[in-house]
Amino acid sequence: MASSDSHASSKIMLQGEAEERNTTHIDEKDNSETEPDIMTWSFPSPEAIREELSKEFTTEQKEKVWSEAAEAVKASYDQLLGRWKEEMDSLLIYAGVSSAVLTAFNVESYHLLQPEPTDPTLAVLKQISAQLNGYTFTPPFLNATSSTGPGHLAEIPFQAPASAVWLNSLWFSSLVFSFASALLALFVKQWIYEALVPGTSRESARLRQYRFDGLLKWRVGRVVVVLLILLQLASVLFLAGLPVLLWTLHNTVAAITSILVALVFTFVIGFTLLPVFKSDCSYRSPASFAIYAVLRVARNEVLRMIRGVCKVIYLWSMRWDSEALIHAYRAQFVRLGDFAYDAYGSMPTWRGRDQNDIYRYHGDLSRAVVTTAYSTTADKKFLASMSVIFSDLPPEQVPKCFRDILNFMEAEWHH
Repeated sequence: MASSDSHASSKIMLQGEAEERNTTHIDEKDNSETEPDIMTWSFPSPEAIREELSKEFTTEQKEKVWSEAAEAVKASYDQLLGRWKEEMDSLLIYAGVSSAVLTAFNVESYHLLQPEPTDPTLAVLKQISAQLNGYTFTPPFLNATSSTGPGHLAEIPFQAPASAVWLNSLWFSSLVFSFASALLALFVKQWIYEALVPGTSRESARLRQYRFDGLLKWRVGRVVVVLLILLQLASVLFLAGLPVLLWTLHNTVAAITSILVALVFTFVIGFTLLPVFKSDCSYRSPASFAIYAVLRVARNEVLRMIRGVCKVIYLWSMRWDSEALIHAYRAQFVRLGDFAYDAYGSMPTWRGRDQNDIYRYHGDLSRAVVTTAYSTTADKKFLASMSVIFSDLPPEQVPKCFRDILNFMEAEWHH
């Protein structure tokens, strides 16, 4: 009986081991089927990826995205060309007026560089004067001490006065700049005409983008800026020449004119330099942008060289940290190293400076958007809906909204 039980138990154990081996074999087979073979796997081809992605979106969705992108580029492109065209039209009008004025003045000023024309009557008087100077009277005799023939009259070489040289240099340079700006403005108008691309189709969008890339590549925007600066420089040179002319004619008139010209130059320099140092200043002009660009490049290059020197000093201090003197000034060397590896000390671009200020004062600007909507329209619906956006404003900006509204009411209606 015991032998039969042991035989049955051993049989059951053998069946269990067989089932376990079968299960393991099946699991291994399933794993071999589900797990990819890394050695034989390869990255899909671009055509396969493109086909897979194309199945995710319909043709209508793709056309909508392309149409919206083309419309956005067209709006920005047309706005840019329209602004350049308006600037060139205004420049041509001003250049024509200034060239006419300069030509009238230069017609009279260039005579100062030439000797006075010989008048026959004046020549005879000079001859008589020379003959009289050639005689000496010793009573009772009249002696001729020198020959006074026409061939012996020495002609003094003409030399234009320094004021005439400066005057004509300023005014003719102004005339050249004025004509150059007008000539280049005509070229820019031709470029704008050739760059116009109508339509919003896929082919028109590609052509428009091709033209737009060409405008950026060949710096047409900078040419427009240079034209405006040339015309401003022509006006400055003309005003600078006025006192030079008047100081040779009449001191009182020259003094008054010089004061007025100095005031004009003061305003021009102030209006040009203020936007360079104050990003929120509205006196922006192409000259201000050019000065800021030059100043930015110069400052960043100087800062880069200084940081390079500081980096060398800092690395040297780290190598000789065991020295007592270096170790005593370790804090100063650490600050020097922080400055050497600082990546945010460079001067930002013209537009980047604006974005930095917007980020810094985003709370004040958001509040101003809300209050300005009411102060410019006096529509009470903005007051009624103002509480809706209070949750989007920083907490300190909410009471300032009421202060701005109160200030507007007192200024507008005195209540």
